[in-house]
Amino acid sequence: MKSLFYLIFLISVMAASGCGEKQDPLAVVPETIPQASAQLKRVFDQASPEIRQHTDRLIAAYDKGNLEEAAGMVLQLQENRNLNFDQQMAIRNSRGSLEKNLARGVESGDPKAIAAWRRLQGSAAVE
Repeated sequence: MKSLFYLIFLISVMAASGCGEKQDPLAVVPETIPQASAQLKRVFDQASPEIRQHTDRLIAAYDKGNLEEAAGMVLQLQENRNLNFDQQMAIRNSRGSLEKNLARGVESGDPKAIAAWRRLQGSAAVE
């Protein structure tokens, strides 16, 4: 009976740990904007020129700290039906990272973060 318990325990531990497989780098939302930018560069490196042009603009907006423009680019890229699965995941991750970072700015009352948050949420109302 004890050996059956240990066998079940071992199987559950192996299943939970993925049996030593490496985790897909796209399975994790980057914590910082530079990490999100690096993930985009890696995933879109071989993208078509049209798609690459849009992601390059997003990366440039990140690099310049223009988060409102970045929010608009993320929204545009999310609507692009020509992205493959990895590209869609990278954009989803990029949005998640952007939202995390914008939330900090919104909490502190940063007007640029608030404007970018509103744009990302689709509620950029004229005040």
